[in-house]
Amino acid sequence: MAAFSSICITGASRGLGLEFVKQFLELPQPPRHIFALCRNPEAASELRVLASSHPGVLNVFQLDISDVSQYDGVVQRVSDVVGDAGLNLLINNAGMYNKGIESIKDMTKDELMRHFEVNTVSPILVTKTFLPLLRKAAAQTDESAGAKKAAVAFVSSILGCFSPNIPKNNIYRYTKAALNMVIHGLDIELQPEGISVIGLHPGWVKTDMGGSDGPLEKDFSVRGLKKVLLELGEHNRGKLYQYDGKELNW
Repeated sequence: MAAFSSICITGASRGLGLEFVKQFLELPQPPRHIFALCRNPEAASELRVLASSHPGVLNVFQLDISDVSQYDGVVQRVSDVVGDAGLNLLINNAGMYNKGIESIKDMTKDELMRHFEVNTVSPILVTKTFLPLLRKAAAQTDESAGAKKAAVAFVSSILGCFSPNIPKNNIYRYTKAALNMVIHGLDIELQPEGISVIGLHPGWVKTDMGGSDGPLEKDFSVRGLKKVLLELGEHNRGKLYQYDGKELNW
């Protein structure tokens, strides 16, 4: 398995994001730097405990992905740490889902715009802002800087694919369908620069967003997604993979 030298994760204070942080820290050869971004670091008690236990490795920075005024500042803080080595992996994990909106009769312009802003637009803009650091990593000739050099992962969903045909979760499905096209299109655009793009479907996981009925535990889901990322290569870039390594059709 290949390693990443530096990893940045959005929505890292809980759920899948926090689990990604934990599991990358537990690798036999963990990344030199992990950047955990979240809206309210002061309230992220478990994340702060991890940071105190891994000084110099885990950095917790504030980022509300809906607030573009915060982007440049957090990218500069990451840049101050990684320097010319750049950023090897950006995991766009932060997202939202209002379970009270299941059908068109419940949808309003404000709710639609909010869901698209968080689930589709913000991940694009976060990626755009981190591109200079990803390009620095992609340009490295020293493999010790990160075997995979530069990649962007988007936590998406099978619900954004044309199947299965499930008559619910529609507002969430719309945003993830758009995000799936982002994954496909961005990989084509960034491939010449040596930056890989991949989509990840975690399954229905027991988290605050997924609810208590989810059949999957977050440690199981993230373990599979982490394996997909560590084995990322030319054969699977620009595609959508679920937690068990299965490629999903758009």
